[in-house]
Amino acid sequence: QRITSSKLVKSGKAVLTAQCPLVNPIISSEAEIITSINSSRDTLQIWAMEEVDSLSLIISDVSGLNDTLKLRYFKKRGRQSRETFMKTNIKATFPYYDSIRIRFTNPIDSVLRPNELVYIKTATDSFFTSLCFDSVMLNATVAVNLVPDTSYSIIIPGNTLVDIYGNKNDTLILKTKVDKPSDYGAIKINLESPYAGNQYIVQILSDKDKLVAESIGTPGVYTFPNLVADTYKVRVIADSNGNTKWDAGNYWQGKQSEPVYYLPKAIELRSNWDIEETFSLAE
Repeated sequence: QRITSSKLVKSGKAVLTAQCPLVNPIISSEAEIITSINSSRDTLQIWAMEEVDSLSLIISDVSGLNDTLKLRYFKKRGRQSRETFMKTNIKATFPYYDSIRIRFTNPIDSVLRPNELVYIKTATDSFFTSLCFDSVMLNATVAVNLVPDTSYSIIIPGNTLVDIYGNKNDTLILKTKVDKPSDYGAIKINLESPYAGNQYIVQILSDKDKLVAESIGTPGVYTFPNLVADTYKVRVIADSNGNTKWDAGNYWQGKQSEPVYYLPKAIELRSNWDIEETFSLAE
């Protein structure tokens, strides 16, 4: 295990990438820092509480990592573009089953009027609500139960959020229409195998082999709801070592790749349809 890339991407903010997923990384520095790790656990973001142009880090992990890093930020010449304060997952049409999420560029330090931070308006109602932050104040969800088939205006006034470097937000105005359950379909896979105790990864793929959804477990019934009308494939991976991912073989070690199976036919799914298929794996 080693750090494959490390960079101070701006004053006070570092990004580290590890060769393999990290288990429980421990990071220390002479500066006061905040850390966040991505979902695949191979990339760390680190913020010093002050905007510094150099940062020393000591990082260790039970995966075998033990490294000392000294990073330096070199400012680019010319005028620098203003950094985006926050991004949301809002689109013109929003899934009824999802939550409105906000990702901040830097951790938030203070919030003005936290219980009345977000103003929400529909055709029949208007009200204030709050943001629910994660432990490092980097991600938040809007505290609202969205009603299907309803249009929303969502406003966060400017200068109500301040990050750890003193930056303040501009006014954010979002408009969206929440769809409804009948806009989606569901696929149910009855997985049969002669090896009842084995672990499998059941995946729904688009017709271009892009992963849409997956579930992991033993043979049985797998239900994939909230799928848009489209053509889908079903792939099953025999997760022989139980590490929740497909593993390639190794010729020199005499190790075979984990078996992969495809449902022989594609599934044509329409809105408001539920389709059930039995997938029997050969012995």
